[in-house]
Order: sequence, then structure tokens, then C-alpha cells
Amino acid sequence: MSARTDWRTRFAATVAFIDHLLLQTDTLVSACLDIRPLNRPLGVLLGWLGRTWREHLAAARTRRHGPGRGVIAVVITRPSEETQTHD
Repeated sequence: MSARTDWRTRFAATVAFIDHLLLQTDTLVSACLDIRPLNRPLGVLLGWLGRTWREHLAAARTRRHGPGRGVIAVVITRPSEETQTHD
């Protein structure tokens, strides 16, 4: 992933990431209000955040540039009958 992304792609990924975090926070609050304990180590949580951010950044890049980016179209034109190829 050495290609640099523009600000619109990063912004779209950030908005999708924040939306995802809000949904996960809602789930976490619901789980905390539940009687059963919820134990998550910090390393697992940070790993999940990193994977989720990379996933949303890749999805935003794909939505922006399309899944078929990098495809080269080749157009071959044939000489018309009116032009001479040799003198």
C-alpha cells in the first residue's frame, strides 16, 4: 500500500470508520449493561482497530477508483483505404 490516497478517499474511509466505531460502541455499551462480564485485552482491541481501519480505507479506495483500476485499454486503428502506406 505505498500508493498515496487523496483527501476525499481518506475522508470517506474516516467517516465509514467512525460510523463503524459508533455501532461497535453501542454494542459494547449494551454488553456492559448486561449482567455477564465482558473481558477484552487491550492488544486484541488495538489489533481490531487497525484491521478495521485498513478494511475501511481499502473499501473507500475501491469505491473511488473501482475494482478494475490499472486496466489498460488498447485501441488498434487500421489505415483507411484513402491513405497510402507506401509511395
